[in-house]
Parts: sequence; structure tokens; C-alpha cells
Amino acid sequence: MIKAAIYTKVSAEDQAKEAAGLKMQREACLAMAKAKGWTVAAEFSDGPSSAKRDVNRTGLAAFLEAACSGDIGAVIIPSLDSLGRSIHRVFKLIDYIDACGVIIVSCKEALDTETATGSFVLRTFASLAKLDREALVGTATRGRDARGRLDGERGGQMPMGYKRMFDEKGVSCGVAVNEDGAETVRYVFALRSRGSSLQAIADRLNDLGVKTSRGKQWHASSVKVLLDNEGKYRGGRRWESSCRWPAILA
Repeated sequence: MIKAAIYTKVSAEDQAKEAAGLKMQREACLAMAKAKGWTVAAEFSDGPSSAKRDVNRTGLAAFLEAACSGDIGAVIIPSLDSLGRSIHRVFKLIDYIDACGVIIVSCKEALDTETATGSFVLRTFASLAKLDREALVGTATRGRDARGRLDGERGGQMPMGYKRMFDEKGVSCGVAVNEDGAETVRYVFALRSRGSSLQAIADRLNDLGVKTSRGKQWHASSVKVLLDNEGKYRGGRRWESSCRWPAILA
């Protein structure tokens, strides 16, 4: 006989109906186990006190641990959204459970990986989730590139010597020179012009206690990254826009 674990959860929105909600979910899972002739070996649950971003869910963590312990042959959930708010997170968890060789049953969606059809549906759902994720990434990338062509802003880490400016609404509205970083930039280029190697420059900066823009120690590679930004430091265009970087080097 297959041993199964069940997991139930109510969201903050259902807090007023917490007890009833958990009871109904549990009954549905127990009925599914009975219909399949499985024995319920473990039960896990999370209430509305769980964080909104699907973290600190101790019940879910214990449920996943039991699922892949080797002692459980199947898991039963009332619905797929019991595992998380994001479809990408849901199928990441399902993929994890499936990789442990454990049968997955979702009562609401009638998903049952014990059958060939259920396994096919699972793979289809997972593929759709991946396509949805790729579409979101593509939209974000196109939006970033469009803004880059307009005002040169594409997000990401600022090169050493620069800082973003923000308006009263907290929206990025340009770039200015960060004088502390600019001093380091000029110093590095001065050392390089005198023939210093990349490693020698890195060693010198570390000896002086100067950190990279990320607060790290310098290496030859990070010095090279700085030197590769020479076009920016001499007032080059920001990406494809007509805007220019404030000049740091003459």
C-alpha cells in the first residue's frame, strides 16, 4: 500500500474562514487517498500567518522533506495554488517532487502523475509556465531596451564614478558623477598610462584600502572592467540614445 502525505494551506485572504477552509481541504485530500486505496502517513499545513511571498512556510518545508525522504510514495494537495502564488514557483516545486519519484495528486485540477495522462498534463503545464516566464522576461527586456534608446537608462550596476539621480517620485532621471569614485577612475588611468600592469594597479588600490563599486577587493579582472569603460569616462553616448555620460576623463 502506498503511503501518502497531504498538505493544506489557507491564505491571508481566507483568514476569517481558516478553520473551515483547512477542514474542507483536508477532507478532500483524505477522500482522494481513500479512493486510491492509499494510507495517509503524514499531514502538513500552513495558516495565513505565513509570509505573503511564500517564505517561512514551515508546513510546506516539512511536506517537501517528507515527499523526498523515501518513506512517502505519493503527495496529495487540494489545488496547485496551495504550493505558491507564482506559477513558476509551483512548477519548480512540482518538478522537485516529481524528480524524487513521488506521485503527485491535485484534487482541484484532477492532476495525477500516477497515470500517463496525468504525467502528460504535468509536462504540458510546466511547458506553459516556462513559456509564460520567457514571455515576461522578453517584455521586460524590450521595455528596458526601448528606454535605453530614449534616455540611455537600462538598469543594472553603474560604472565606478557614476551615480543615478532620482526625481521626487523615486524615478531615475539621469546620471551624475560620483566624485569619490571618479577620483579612483582618474587614478587608475594615470597608473595605466605610466605602464603599470593590471595586477599592479589592483595591488596598489588594495594597499590603499580602496574598494570596487561593489565593495570588494580589486583584481586584475576588475581593473580591466574599469579600463574598458574608457568611452563612458570620456563622455560617450549612453547606449543608443542621444544622452551622454558625464565626462570624468579629459
